[in-house]
Amino acid sequence: MYGPAPPRRQKTHITRSRTGCRSCRERRKKCDEKKPACTSCVRLGRRCEPLTNKLAFRAVEFVSTGSGSRPGSQPHDPCSGTSNHSASSPSQNYTIPEKEAPASSVSIPGDTYLPMKTMRESGQRSFYLHVWEATCSPALHSAFCQLGKSQHLPSVLTDAIMSLSACHISRMLPQRKSFDPSGTPGLSFRPHLGHQTVSQELYGSAMLSLAKWCEFDDDASFNIVLAAMTLFGYIESSMSNFQQFGSHSSGVERLLMSATSHMARPNRLAAELLAGWMQAKAHNWWLRFHFSTPSFHRSSHSLVYQLWLLPLLGMVDSPQALVLSSLCECYRLNSQTFITQWEESNKISASSGGGVRFQLADDGESHGLPDVNGLSPAAQLLDVQRKSLNDWHAHLPLSNLPIEAFSEAPSHHLPLDNTFKVQPLRFNSHNAAMNYAYYVVARIMLCTDFLESSQTSQKIDSWSFLLTRIAAGLDWRDCINLNTYTVGFSGLLLACALRSRNIQISLWMQDWLEQQYTASCLEEGSFPIVQILQVLRAINRERREGRDVFAIFQSVDDEGGIGKYDSYNSQHISSVLVYGRCRQTDEWFSRHISL
Repeated sequence: MYGPAPPRRQKTHITRSRTGCRSCRERRKKCDEKKPACTSCVRLGRRCEPLTNKLAFRAVEFVSTGSGSRPGSQPHDPCSGTSNHSASSPSQNYTIPEKEAPASSVSIPGDTYLPMKTMRESGQRSFYLHVWEATCSPALHSAFCQLGKSQHLPSVLTDAIMSLSACHISRMLPQRKSFDPSGTPGLSFRPHLGHQTVSQELYGSAMLSLAKWCEFDDDASFNIVLAAMTLFGYIESSMSNFQQFGSHSSGVERLLMSATSHMARPNRLAAELLAGWMQAKAHNWWLRFHFSTPSFHRSSHSLVYQLWLLPLLGMVDSPQALVLSSLCECYRLNSQTFITQWEESNKISASSGGGVRFQLADDGESHGLPDVNGLSPAAQLLDVQRKSLNDWHAHLPLSNLPIEAFSEAPSHHLPLDNTFKVQPLRFNSHNAAMNYAYYVVARIMLCTDFLESSQTSQKIDSWSFLLTRIAAGLDWRDCINLNTYTVGFSGLLLACALRSRNIQISLWMQDWLEQQYTASCLEEGSFPIVQILQVLRAINRERREGRDVFAIFQSVDDEGGIGKYDSYNSQHISSVLVYGRCRQTDEWFSRHISL
């Protein structure tokens, strides 16, 4: 029998592969892929470079299917980008058949970036519209929820929507700075530069389109201009650009004044947009009101002076716009009353050393209210807000009230024992919880008995305890995502801590906010959380030493800071001026404290 066949001799010692270096592929030779250089390149003395796939821009020509296209070839999208295989020169021309092209070929010379630019713009629009529907519109007034779904929006609204979406996602994706000498968390990070740049470009494009829309004078144009300017206001508030927000606010006021002359009655969409604008204005006022000067508090104007807007809000269901306006007005009157009381007490103490009786201050504004029962104008304004809050609460549907035992009202009384336990208060939705929290803080601001005595106010403490119960039942992720364009819950805690003298309540608020704060969550309600935490710690330090702090100011007005384009803190604050009262001596004081 024959034995096995002898093995065949290997023709070459080169390892076969489907890849190789650039030199071997150009010469169409097999490469053994040895490192750092293959055998062929070493033998020829060439530089062995690995093959890398790279994108290159190419000029594209569109030709008809009957002129040179191969049978059976599939048509390609002219915006699909580059070919899969590489080319030796980026300027090489390619002919891409198009299904419905004209008979003569259409060449696009000179602009080799057009296909990639078109694809980039198309993908950019889809991306930011998806961001709008997923994250932006749920945080805005309900009037803006349907804008992104419309297919026939004018360019001014499309650019404004995409600009707000890009601004929103830039602030949700913080980038650490390469150099930060201060070490402050809000200053160590900056918004995402790429999305922020896109936002500013779209912002400018929307402003140019808005100038054209302002030439029209019909109802449809009124709604478009009002919606665009409200979106601009949301952008400026999130960036703490108060000066530019004031420009948009003046424009909206002029728009409303002109609308009253030619619009007999605004339609429902216009009323909803007005409610959204009032909400944006209240949010911007809240951001500016904190960490300002006493003179700014004294000269702050009312947000509800346009009384003719209130009937329009009755056309739509806008509970948040109404309660936010009442909250800001109560806070403004309460602060002005406190500053006047503090200044008058210092004058009398300096002259005679005696005390002073509490009296509501006259803010000097024209309100058109009669002098009833000898009350001062400020007292009458507070009484108007009290009735407004009562009416707002009476018209709340059951679905927006707290989920508590049906046999009794929600408990907001302090526990009698020494253990301070807070039971969560639940709501059906996050917006319902926030609206009720606004109502609670507005009720706190209606209480002015803290000025009469150094003793703790049971009414203020009861409402403050109810606010802690609402905080315990909140989902912090909803606060981060849904409070971007409204007053944040952390700001409500600060306002409450400045009125309640119960150290257990203020310490609980500080601990709760400390637990929620992380490095990836730098702001809530478009306000830096670390700045509120620093003030809460300072308030509790003063309270432990027997000094109650009722107001925080700056010595010099910085007009709200420099904006948050390069950081998450608009103001660089290391110390604040506090106004308060000493418990032992029952005297008012003011001093600077470091943060």
